[in-house]
Amino acid sequence: ATKPSGRIIITAGHHTKDPGASANGFVERDETINLRNKVVDVLVNNTNGIGIQTDDDKDTLSQVIKNIETNERCVCIDLHFDAAGPTAHGTTVVVPERHTVLETKAAKLLLTNVSDAAQSHPRGVIVPSQTPRKTIGILQYEQGVNLLLEVRFITSNRDMGLYKKYEDHVAKAIAETAIEIYYMLNPEHKP
Repeated sequence: ATKPSGRIIITAGHHTKDPGASANGFVERDETINLRNKVVDVLVNNTNGIGIQTDDDKDTLSQVIKNIETNERCVCIDLHFDAAGPTAHGTTVVVPERHTVLETKAAKLLLTNVSDAAQSHPRGVIVPSQTPRKTIGILQYEQGVNLLLEVRFITSNRDMGLYKKYEDHVAKAIAETAIEIYYMLNPEHKP
């Protein structure tokens, strides 16, 4: 049997009808869309033919979930900015409630690489039940590697100032990590 083709899926956590959190002049939707576009730009120039899929800014979350074509050879990273009090800071990765060993390994790698690039405190890897929402729709997939990245706290002037300073480094770290995770799932494609 032929194996399905894998791909890297990068989604902005919010769309034109759902702005997400906003604070300090930043809107999560705008930041996630901008970051997704930067990550995709890096991917397009560095993936050696790996398929890339993104979301449409006009789609609702349910439409994004419906339109994502995932399988056991795909890596999906959903981008967000966290919200809490003004002193909260750092980077978090959320894995599905029923995550695999590979998802945990990939999440730790993403957390380390993005925290280093963003000069950020790595807050850790958690599951949806440990978040304020308790469930996360985008993490419903049971194939491949599925991660939600909380890049920084949009509610922290310090966090967002550092994010803006290192934004291009963060995009590159996400893209390079996505490629590395893809090769974990698809070792036969590694050049």
